[in-house]
Amino acid sequence: MSLRVHKKFESMINDGLKNGEDRGTEAYQQLKRGLSKHEINPRKALENALRLYRRAQAPDNFFEVRITEPNERFDECYKLMTHIFKLNVIDPKERYINWLESTREGSLEFPYVLVARILRVEGNHKYDLDGNLIKFGLDTNVVTERIVSFASGNYMPIWKKGKGRTKEGIGAIGHLATVKKFRKDKRYSHGTRILNHFIKIMEEIARKRGERLLAIALEAGDESKGFWYKKGFRWPENTVYAQPPLIFNLTTGKPKFDEVPQYLMILNRDHTDKISKELVLDIVRTMYYYWCIKKYESVKNGQTKRAIAGYIWGKVFKRFVRSVKEYEGKNIRLISPPNRLYHNLFFN
Repeated sequence: MSLRVHKKFESMINDGLKNGEDRGTEAYQQLKRGLSKHEINPRKALENALRLYRRAQAPDNFFEVRITEPNERFDECYKLMTHIFKLNVIDPKERYINWLESTREGSLEFPYVLVARILRVEGNHKYDLDGNLIKFGLDTNVVTERIVSFASGNYMPIWKKGKGRTKEGIGAIGHLATVKKFRKDKRYSHGTRILNHFIKIMEEIARKRGERLLAIALEAGDESKGFWYKKGFRWPENTVYAQPPLIFNLTTGKPKFDEVPQYLMILNRDHTDKISKELVLDIVRTMYYYWCIKKYESVKNGQTKRAIAGYIWGKVFKRFVRSVKEYEGKNIRLISPPNRLYHNLFFN
């Protein structure tokens, strides 16, 4: 009898989910009315089914993990990345795989870090890419795990042209996101937790390498700059920043996409509201080199290689340098990022 109640409840719930409806209470009350007061076990089974359903809809068990190999969790992260972000700000999947494998071998100069925050709930359930429950399964011998938040980036030793790497470094965040349903879950602050986990790993890498972590830096869009500001990240005043194209044609050296206007935002490790012009330039030069230049150093066609370098250093970086020209010998204020109108004046 208990098994039959489970099957009926599961069926009613999934009929509702197909239509985007939460029929938990309705299914529970309808099935409960069909049971006599003496049917204790079926009543308990029904109550347990409702409890499991509510937990599947609003999980309360989460954990963080660092993904170090191209496994199923990596595939899930990349699928979420391509679902949430535009393709012009994402590298090809193979590049992340190479970074993972090289980092694991200890051969990558700028270690790649991919961390995920994962829900864990009893039952055999399915969730869509926005985190919505789309299929409910009452099999308590199965545990479902799904990624709700992730962060991807690299530890980068400061790179100076003509001098190479130094004994100082930055943490560079390429992507951080929480799936749509869990973004407003104030109980757990998934984005904050995964950010803190990422920063902790950056600190550990710097310590093990005997280097000093100077800052955490990232490229923010209009939709995310508010989140980063709340987490202590600041915009270097008057800077005009763009993410260079990530993919270039290996024959012509032409970019597949245009550069993407973004806001450079920095979490200053000395907790001051000013930063030297030299350090700001070092941060941008380092991110451009490791994310955009280094992967093309093995290109054999010299003309192609020069075209790529010319686009990144001669166009994108040069524009950024012009934006901080007035700060020669001065510090730059770290403040709240401007509105879209200000930023777009330099790209339209």
